[in-house]
Amino acid sequence: MPHNINNDELGAVDAAAYIGRAPSTLATWRVFRTGPKYRKAGEERNSQVFYRRVDLDAWLAEHRPVV
Repeated sequence: MPHNINNDELGAVDAAAYIGRAPSTLATWRVFRTGPKYRKAGEERNSQVFYRRVDLDAWLAEHRPVV
């Protein structure tokens, strides 16, 4: 269960678990502006990051390997 009160939004650690990637992978994707959409809670460099579940689902649907 995510640590965030709003079940529609996940913190970076929970979002990484949700899509099966490491939190550091999400951090790298944010630097290069790839990966799922996210929002920052503040302007500071170390502001907390949140991902909406619907955006994670959309990203997963677009990036599933073709078998």
